[in-house]
Amino acid sequence: MIIRSAFVSAWALLAAPSFAQDIIVIGDSIMDWNGQDSIPAGLSQELGVPVDDRSVAGAQISAAPWDRLQGLDIRAQLGEDRPDVLVMTGGGNDLGEACRCEEGCAAEVDVLLAEDGEGELGGFLQEVVADGTHVFVLGYADPPTGGNEFSGCIPHLRTLAERLEAIPGVTLVPVHNAIDPADSTLYDSDRVHPSVRGSSVMAYLLADAIANAR
Repeated sequence: MIIRSAFVSAWALLAAPSFAQDIIVIGDSIMDWNGQDSIPAGLSQELGVPVDDRSVAGAQISAAPWDRLQGLDIRAQLGEDRPDVLVMTGGGNDLGEACRCEEGCAAEVDVLLAEDGEGELGGFLQEVVADGTHVFVLGYADPPTGGNEFSGCIPHLRTLAERLEAIPGVTLVPVHNAIDPADSTLYDSDRVHPSVRGSSVMAYLLADAIANAR
């Protein structure tokens, strides 16, 4: 009900042709999930403009050379392109692979984005922003009630999110207020990815953030 009310009140803003129409999406399976009902597909529908979706399930911020060729390096998904708006997810698979959401995750967060803004993700974002792109990073949802395989990573993903907010030109789009862990209809049966309804909610949040930033 809250999401619906917000949708109605913001509809006029989202319908206005005042935001950039050059939008690229990169990221992991959170973006790639649900096919024609994915977050990028929903974002395109909400804004009424084309969205170039390059996200690939299993992708990481930093991947091996072979994986890069398969689109599994999130930074490489963008390549040399510099759109007006870049929308992305990333970091979850890096932590899951490096520390299995158990021990050593804090060190992996520093590799991605240190407190001073440096790191593999930090350097990438600063470079992209410097070229005039506005970056919107979609936050990860909290695990559903009862947890999932990424539960141990949540404190570290929150640290990553806090550091992202400090980078000029980067807008963090949190989802924890809209994705209720107690509402199983927002999650896929694997308890990690969004359901079609969950993807729709996240697409709306991104569209609202982009429309308000233009």
